[in-house]
Amino acid sequence: DWFRNQNDVHSEFANVAAAGYFYPRANGNFFVKAGVGVAYYLFSNASSLDDVGVGLMAGAGYDIPLRGETFITPSVSFDFGSMGHKAGSRGVTINWLTIGAAITWQSSSSVSP
Repeated sequence: DWFRNQNDVHSEFANVAAAGYFYPRANGNFFVKAGVGVAYYLFSNASSLDDVGVGLMAGAGYDIPLRGETFITPSVSFDFGSMGHKAGSRGVTINWLTIGAAITWQSSSSVSP
């Protein structure tokens, strides 16, 4: 969710997506991710204009081992939302780049024959 209040105008954007992660190498730490979901925007001053549409996201990251099953995971994601050309939306699209990091835990599992 992103929001800003400036010059008596409140702007808000959000993109909520279910994402899938793909590790190109089975034992690798690099991954790519992609997802689809719902995008939302709101512009509010004397009157309000808001809408909901399709949200997409894509990104990549890398799991850096810390200790045991704990990792620090820097990642980058690009989020895109389109409200289409519905009444009131005037073809609004939203997009932004997110750079961040997380502490992740991965359980180690082994497959025995």
